[in-house]
Amino acid sequence: MLIVLSESLRDSDLHTPLVMKARDALINLSIATYSGKHLVTGSKRIFADLQKVALDPGPAGHFKASSAYIDDAQGFREEALAYIQVQPIGYPARVETLSTSKVAHQLVFHVPLDHFTDSERAGCSYIIDEHLRDANIYLALGEAYATFHRGFRCVMFLIDGHGGATPQTFELFADQGRSILCIVDSDRSSPEASLGRTAADAHTSHQTTRTRGKVASVHILPCRELENLLPAALVVEALPGDLQSPLRLKVLAHQDKLGKADFVDLKDLVKLDPVYECLARSRPHERAKLCFSPDAHAAIREIGALVWSFGLASRRIRV
Repeated sequence: MLIVLSESLRDSDLHTPLVMKARDALINLSIATYSGKHLVTGSKRIFADLQKVALDPGPAGHFKASSAYIDDAQGFREEALAYIQVQPIGYPARVETLSTSKVAHQLVFHVPLDHFTDSERAGCSYIIDEHLRDANIYLALGEAYATFHRGFRCVMFLIDGHGGATPQTFELFADQGRSILCIVDSDRSSPEASLGRTAADAHTSHQTTRTRGKVASVHILPCRELENLLPAALVVEALPGDLQSPLRLKVLAHQDKLGKADFVDLKDLVKLDPVYECLARSRPHERAKLCFSPDAHAAIREIGALVWSFGLASRRIRV
């Protein structure tokens, strides 16, 4: 995830000698960006200060290495659908929704520097879904979206929410201070229908974690389920190689129903296991062509951008 060091840290916490909380948090953040778990950025003045506050040579070197990405990373502040703003120690955690020149809705998670004294909170972000297979598909979308950004990575751990228990799983990990993105089907049978129980509970959980200032978000699909979101090109690519396969013939005869992000039950046409297998064997740039073609629904590009935003990490992978 993009982690931006607030300029106000220069006047409050970045002084020698560092207090223990600041020192531990900065060490954890330096490791996170150097190992490729997150992308830490800030002004050039901040990074200059980080070379002077008597950190050990290792962490100081990590920040020096990551300073090479400052210009790119600062540019991502306009495009990322979510990022963390690190404030001075003692700052009350809160969540802000903004708009930029590039995105209409952007989540900014304001957290105090001491949030990262727990090394687990500087670990990779998590993606939670009702099924691990679906989470893998969403991660593949994020990795494909990352190919548009000069080699920056999308790195996330996957969590199986176990169907109806997904909202509780989301709250559990969010309360631990982890960076969490939860994606669930709406289970609506029409645009006017009520959310399904899991989606409704996940929405409630999202409101709770937002009130607490947690680095956590729930995204409910703007359609019935994942099957409604996948582009026809991807579904066709995942079909059996047998040209006379009944499923292949059926899908080809009904391609116009695919990728519309609507509320029709498509489980008889779209099989998610072959889609996951297709994405797994494809390179990220090939996935991008399949998933984000000009005729693909805007909602799938938004999913890719959202997952990429939570998983955004530096080029340097040393996990």
